[in-house]
Amino acid sequence: MAEGNWIKLYRKMVDDPIFVNSTPAQVKVLLTAMFLAAWTPKKWDVLGHEFTIQPGEVFISSMELARRAGDGVSRDVVRKAVVRFEKLGFWTIRRTQRGML
Repeated sequence: MAEGNWIKLYRKMVDDPIFVNSTPAQVKVLLTAMFLAAWTPKKWDVLGHEFTIQPGEVFISSMELARRAGDGVSRDVVRKAVVRFEKLGFWTIRRTQRGML
């Protein structure tokens, strides 16, 4: 297994309202985003504009995040989950025409 190929989850997360009050589909969105986050700086090219994703960041569209999260997760579920977790202060979202960071 490659170094950095893991994420850290705390057991206390099972008591956190962000987790406890989420639907199963929202939890799938949350964990999928965490699994996809970069662990080292990563260069991306979007329509000829290069930028670097920093550790802990992911650049993805809501449609692709729904696809990666799997069964029971629609684009609408992703959009609502992203807004919910942002309002709760779990993450910060920057939206673009091609996706979100």
